[in-house]
Amino acid sequence: MSTPYVFDEFFASGLEESTSPFLTRSSKKWGKSLLIKSAFVSLFFFIAAFIFSFYQPSLAKLFISFVFFFSGTLALISAIEDIKNLQININMMMTIAAFAALSLGSYVEGALLLVLFAFSSALEENVAYKTKEALHHLHKLVPKMAYTIESSGKIIEKPIHDIPIGTHLLIKEGETIPLDGKILTGSAFLSLAHLSGEHIPITKTIGDEIPSGARNLEGILTMEVIRSSSDSTVMKLIELITQAGEAKPKVQNFLDRFGKYYAIFVILFTLAYMLITPFLFSFSYLGAHGSVYRGLSFFIAASPCALILAIPTSYFSALSSAAKKGVILKGGNILDAISSCLFFAFDKTGTLTTGQFHCDEVVYLGNKETFSQKEAIQIAAALEKHSHHPISAALMRKKESENLTDLEILSFSSTSGFGIQGKVRLKGKELEAYIGRLSYILPHLSSDQKKHIEERIDSASKGKSYTLLYVEGDLFLFVFTDSIRKEAKHMIECLHKSGRKTILLTGDHQKTAEDVGHFLGITEVHYSLKPKDKLIQIGKLAKSENLAMVGDGINDAPALARATVGISMGKGASQVAIDASDVVILREDLSLVNWIYDKACCTKRVILETFTDSFGWMGGASLAACFGVFPYG
Repeated sequence: MSTPYVFDEFFASGLEESTSPFLTRSSKKWGKSLLIKSAFVSLFFFIAAFIFSFYQPSLAKLFISFVFFFSGTLALISAIEDIKNLQININMMMTIAAFAALSLGSYVEGALLLVLFAFSSALEENVAYKTKEALHHLHKLVPKMAYTIESSGKIIEKPIHDIPIGTHLLIKEGETIPLDGKILTGSAFLSLAHLSGEHIPITKTIGDEIPSGARNLEGILTMEVIRSSSDSTVMKLIELITQAGEAKPKVQNFLDRFGKYYAIFVILFTLAYMLITPFLFSFSYLGAHGSVYRGLSFFIAASPCALILAIPTSYFSALSSAAKKGVILKGGNILDAISSCLFFAFDKTGTLTTGQFHCDEVVYLGNKETFSQKEAIQIAAALEKHSHHPISAALMRKKESENLTDLEILSFSSTSGFGIQGKVRLKGKELEAYIGRLSYILPHLSSDQKKHIEERIDSASKGKSYTLLYVEGDLFLFVFTDSIRKEAKHMIECLHKSGRKTILLTGDHQKTAEDVGHFLGITEVHYSLKPKDKLIQIGKLAKSENLAMVGDGINDAPALARATVGISMGKGASQVAIDASDVVILREDLSLVNWIYDKACCTKRVILETFTDSFGWMGGASLAACFGVFPYG
């Protein structure tokens, strides 16, 4: 007998969720889109019934019974549930009208109402779909197993929920930190994008705390666990997303808001008409021209069958149009919400910017320049050639853009989390060079070079990311920026012209955030924000006005879930951000934010026009029914 899997071990194993022979892939397909399949079956029987009603009425009634079975059963169950919960809406009204038509002998009319109701429900199910996978992907963010170092020195792999505080763990290069801890030995470059959203790795060394979910890009670490799995950084993120989702404004579409009051009015008017009119006019309660028959006819005519199908169709058409543009909306009510948003908040890195760093400037920090800037670029690129750091990739692109040749590397050594030392051959000379952070370069500088070095670096870098190259007494500063998307400025301008207000929310530092905001014309800038800080800012704004949040990272997920509308840049976005958002832009094109807003406003206008036209026809038919003209003519 095999040993059963515990929860975390099961997900780590990669097995299917079920081993039941009845839950096969082919059998699961039957359960998908069940409402739309039922609607088409009902439509088939309705068409058959309509055709045979002219030739074989008895056979037509048989087909009608199938329509009432396939569509009427679900509608009746739903209506009974609504009545038990004291909820009055258009769906319940349509069901009552269908069975009222049946009681009057209008089988075809009643079946038509049920078919329309079935298609409306199916469309609503498709357009109102909202994925709930965000927490699942957050659980997958960290490994379920970790390598523990026993007191004997033996390394054992264990599930993270079985690892107590104080346990020593081994973290290899390329692995994800499984639990919050403190570094005991080693140093490394860690990517903390899930907390700050910034792609520049941070150096961590002995004594530093590191959060779960951080990725170890370079180096080998041993760490001591300081928090259990239930209290880790990732679990805090899960709690934030859960709380944000619960606090999210519940946006209903126009038909839902209108339908409740309209259904109450029609039901009350129908009852009053059937009970009161015989006392006021000379006709009876029963009979072909009685108040009950007229009242039921009014009720059927007033049922918004056109609205209940046309409005979901309008949403479905808009969603299909958006999908062709590479925009996925998780529900028709999202269109209503977008059109009502006054504020548009944006993350910076990966959203307003490309998330790809570029070497914008090479600054010489010395008295006499022995090497040219191009030679400095060659040396730096040679040292960083085999590094996984994002700045390394930027240096390689800088070398290629300058059409510079590769230098021969004679020796090479790396201190994880700090820098690289090596010997390169340039113009026949062997040069010893160092590249990395200031603390790594500082011991090699002369006393004169060390004077005011930090002030000089701050002045030259202007708050941007940088690295230092020291070669044969010369010191060079390489400044890096995350380039702004070319369409971002125009997109912001269009939002401002439409009366929307824009906000920048970023984990980056003040100078960089304000520079980006100034360039794009965003006056309200919030910087150095963690996920909880972004959530607080979104919560404050969403209390007074509807707000759309545009982001791409795991750190944006709580804010995306809390905003009235969460929009993620899907191509480069984390899976958690995509799952937490309401709109996913699959293309690297920020101008689609404007397109989405315009499409939402256009759809709203179409729905209002549809409502006006449909209500006019319903009003005329309802009055005719009250005066006994309809359905007799």
